[in-house]
Amino acid sequence: ANQSSHSELIDALQSLGYSLSDIRPLLNQVGEGETGDKLKIALKLLAKLDESEAVIRIVLTGGEAIHGIGFNPRRPTFFIIAEKIFKIAPRNYKLGAKLITFEYRRESPRVKHLNYREAARLQKIKKKAGAIEILYVSSGFVYEGATSNFFIFRGNRLITPKDGALMGGTRGLVLKLARGKFKIEERPVKFFELKSADEAFITLTTKEIIPVTKINNFKMYKIKNELTFL
Repeated sequence: ANQSSHSELIDALQSLGYSLSDIRPLLNQVGEGETGDKLKIALKLLAKLDESEAVIRIVLTGGEAIHGIGFNPRRPTFFIIAEKIFKIAPRNYKLGAKLITFEYRRESPRVKHLNYREAARLQKIKKKAGAIEILYVSSGFVYEGATSNFFIFRGNRLITPKDGALMGGTRGLVLKLARGKFKIEERPVKFFELKSADEAFITLTTKEIIPVTKINNFKMYKIKNELTFL
């Protein structure tokens, strides 16, 4: 694995720590000082998978259930999975992709948890619509994709939801690259703003930056910004 792989794995472990801030009883049980050990385990898994690119999933649960829903916070279950990356068609990067919206807001959006019930339930609808992602909206506001972060451009302003969305690693990288080039607005995004946006894209670690040219049945954006072509 190269230096980039090391950096991305460390980012993933840090994200786990951010998620754990909402479940304090488990925080100390995974060992805040053991990042190096976890990194070594993840790198060994990558070597066994023998792929140039792969997904690392770092999972922490409450451990074995006690009488149904109880658990012992001193005995969590922690494991790391390595698997192949599922790649979308190259035309989505060149011509833009479609999203469909769904009225929903994730519980504890700052936590990267295992509750993908709604996303899993909507997969058939997404496929039938020819979309690559589900965009969660609620009470007139846009929040995030089922597995991604969402951005729009209006002129020289790069706008992305902050509250109610997971702080994804690629999201953070895009904001870092954009500073000094664009005016950044991390704020609530109203649904009606989508129709007046100049451009939109989603970000996620395994697929990086994907331009969006259609939301539901509304064609809206041209692909023209330098960030889209990173």
